[in-house]
Amino acid sequence: MLYTDGLVEHRWRPLTDGMDELLAEVAAHGDDSAAGLTAAMVRKLHHAERADDICVLTLRVAPSA
Repeated sequence: MLYTDGLVEHRWRPLTDGMDELLAEVAAHGDDSAAGLTAAMVRKLHHAERADDICVLTLRVAPSA
């Protein structure tokens, strides 16, 4: 998973709070598809009142047999 700081960083709260929120979403939706996990994170972490842009790239790699 790659993402820009706009997903987790806010001027009005510590960066660690955003990172904790991100990790909680990954734990809650880790078994979802890559698209489902990404959508859940953006729904939870994106705040419309902020002007910062976000970009998220999620890749799920299947275990080799």
